[in-house]
Amino acid sequence: MKILEEDTYLEVPEEIAVCPICKAKLFVYCEHWEEHPDGAWIAASINMECETEPDIDSEDWNDWFSGHYSMPYVDWLPVEQKLLVWINKNYRWHLE
Repeated sequence: MKILEEDTYLEVPEEIAVCPICKAKLFVYCEHWEEHPDGAWIAASINMECETEPDIDSEDWNDWFSGHYSMPYVDWLPVEQKLLVWINKNYRWHLE
């Protein structure tokens, strides 16, 4: 079990998951935790980012966003659920 700091970005191994739209590498981070029965902190939810995401101020962002998030519950929710299980099997957080 690896202990992470609050601000850790995890690079998701491609054999675990890739972007459901463009198959690029994913990165995840956590901002919401819950206490596990063993007293450690686990992810309650995660945020995912595709490595192809342009800067939000970029003129490319709207096209990218509309293509990547046209059906988030169909495309992204299954990936999020899979990653949440994987993360909580392998990581715990050190929270101040």
